[in-house]
Amino acid sequence: MLQLDPNAGIGTLIRELYLKPTGMSEEEAAQLCKLPVDEFVAILRGELPMNHMRALSLSRGFNTHISFFQSYISKPQGDS
Repeated sequence: MLQLDPNAGIGTLIRELYLKPTGMSEEEAAQLCKLPVDEFVAILRGELPMNHMRALSLSRGFNTHISFFQSYISKPQGDS
């Protein structure tokens, strides 16, 4: 059974849940998600923040509910 750190980043989750089990390359996954390869790789590396359009592309490509990827969208911090 796969166990992931609950604090794992989106790149780790994509690799462990989608790429490794299927043997899919980053290039193939980017094409599946209809994202440029450099953008997909930057998401995996944590260099690009998740946004609604990226969440939608990933959810469509990996046939996963968008809320899974939306949970990685940073919330703006308000003044307290």
